[in-house]
Amino acid sequence: MNLDSRGVAGVSVVTVGFTEAVASQSKALGFEPAIVFVPHPLQNQTAEELYKLAYNAVRAALSLSAPAHWNSASDRPLAYRTIKPPSP
Repeated sequence: MNLDSRGVAGVSVVTVGFTEAVASQSKALGFEPAIVFVPHPLQNQTAEELYKLAYNAVRAALSLSAPAHWNSASDRPLAYRTIKPPSP
C-alpha cells in the first residue's frame, strides 16, 4: 500500500484460498489493491503447471500495472513487451 500511495504500481498474486482474507484486509485498510488470483493450493501442481500458472499471472499483473497511456507496443518498456510463452 505504501508504494501505491507513492505512485509505484504494485500487484499482489494471491491464491483463491485467501480471497476472503484479502477482502477483509483491503476493507480494514481502506485500500483496493490490484490483485491477480491463482488456483489454490499450489503445492500439488507439476512444474509445467506452475510455469503456465506463473506465466499467466505475470501477464495479468503486467496488464493491471501498465499505464493506461501505453497505446502501442513501442511505448512500453521491454518487460511489458515480451514474455516467453509456456511450452505446449
